[in-house]
Amino acid sequence: MHKSYDKYTGDTRLALLKDLSSKLTKQKNVFLKKQINDRDNLIASYEVCLELVKRKKGFRDGELIKRCAIKMANAFGNKEMASKFETVSLSHQTVSRRVNEMSDHVSGMLRNIIQNCKYYSLALDESNDISDNSQLIIFIRTIDKDFNIHEELLQIKPLITGTRGVDIFEALKKIISNFGSFDNCTGIITDGAQSMVGIHTGLVGNLRQIGLKCLFIHCTIHQEALCGKFVKINETMKKVISIINFIRGGNKAQRHRAFIKFLEEMESEYGDIPLHCEVRWLSVGNCLKSFFALRSEVFEFLKSKNIGQQFYEDLQSISFMKSLAFLTDLTSHLNILNLKLQGRGQNICQLFSNIEGFRKKLEIFKNALENNDTTYFSSFQEIKKIENQSVCLIEFKNIITELITEFNSRFKDFYILKPKLELFNNPMTVDISVQPPDFQMELCDLQSDCFLQSKVNLPPEEFWKLCSQEKFPTLRNFSLEILSLFGSTYICESAFSIMNLIKSKSRNRIHDSSLESCI
Repeated sequence: MHKSYDKYTGDTRLALLKDLSSKLTKQKNVFLKKQINDRDNLIASYEVCLELVKRKKGFRDGELIKRCAIKMANAFGNKEMASKFETVSLSHQTVSRRVNEMSDHVSGMLRNIIQNCKYYSLALDESNDISDNSQLIIFIRTIDKDFNIHEELLQIKPLITGTRGVDIFEALKKIISNFGSFDNCTGIITDGAQSMVGIHTGLVGNLRQIGLKCLFIHCTIHQEALCGKFVKINETMKKVISIINFIRGGNKAQRHRAFIKFLEEMESEYGDIPLHCEVRWLSVGNCLKSFFALRSEVFEFLKSKNIGQQFYEDLQSISFMKSLAFLTDLTSHLNILNLKLQGRGQNICQLFSNIEGFRKKLEIFKNALENNDTTYFSSFQEIKKIENQSVCLIEFKNIITELITEFNSRFKDFYILKPKLELFNNPMTVDISVQPPDFQMELCDLQSDCFLQSKVNLPPEEFWKLCSQEKFPTLRNFSLEILSLFGSTYICESAFSIMNLIKSKSRNRIHDSSLESCI
């Protein structure tokens, strides 16, 4: 103790020591409490910022949340909690900084994942944002030696100089160099635009010029949509679109309201007919399905208003109704396939299985049409039942034949991969003699392994995990390559939808770096 306290002795000295010790403890508690409060405030701020960015809300909404929280605390009479809310920093500058910090943290984690992965593939797509700035979005699918798979946003890159193949190539090359190299890239999947797949000046052509030998795949969803494109140019489809546009397109709001009221009075199954959207394939099926169900109501409405006389003949024609029924059923089947191809986390084998399954269904449809069998065409069954008309289906056989040819042509790249995909899906039953020599010896051991024979019913991705690296290094490496592949650019399209929610008309000045952090 300081010498000024030497004059105190006995009980007085002990009391003084206790008093000084108590004051020191209180001082420590004050600092500790402040540290705890500061930590809690920081955590609360980050939690709110995370929720804001998850819900695609603007950075200024943080201040609104803070004001609401304070008012709620005061309403409950909790002044202490209200004062705590006052100390939470949620200004738009703070929210922006917090979001960027969290994004940097995620980028650091992604960098480690890429550096430790065995193989990866890329999914690329390009689109314009609300400000007409071209944005290149790149997703990466990685797999490590233990079969851990990650699908993450690699980067969003504004294409300032243009959207040519060389522009996309230079942007991609720079991004990949920041994270690693192309050495363990197994595939690149795009939407099939010429700037992407051009063999001379496109992205694919530029990548091949630098010696990249990975797979270049055209997105399965785009392929499937293009296969059904002939439906859109079908004369019956054109007439349906014309009738719908006559009722509710353009500046026909009054006529549209009258049509909705008419359907309500008729107690129809559908309350309206959706407009056809040229860029959304699913809208074709929905449009036709609704129109077919309301075909009688549409005619009665036009007749009651004495309008649309140019459509009367078609709406009363059995030939038109047969074509409408066929297109409705066919697009319904195509829509089911389209939905199966969507969704994150699907590997290329699952997507190809859906495509191959539908191609076989087309053969069944073709045989059914030849035999005048309406089993797979419910709309035709309805015409036979309600209209009391016999239906001849053979005239629609050529459309199915064309669609089969289109499928075989557009998915030829996938059919080249078919032997590999069959080996991946059925390693215990494939014919060893037709497999590459590098695989044959290991396949002999694998198909004779008693333990693996008992696991044959497991999903392929689970089965291959059980294959020993020591006994089956080549086959295990092969399975990792297959599982690393994207099968579609669905994840990119989903990200563009999110981008349009974030960079909207009211937030069109958001910086590109902040946009990427939010996504």
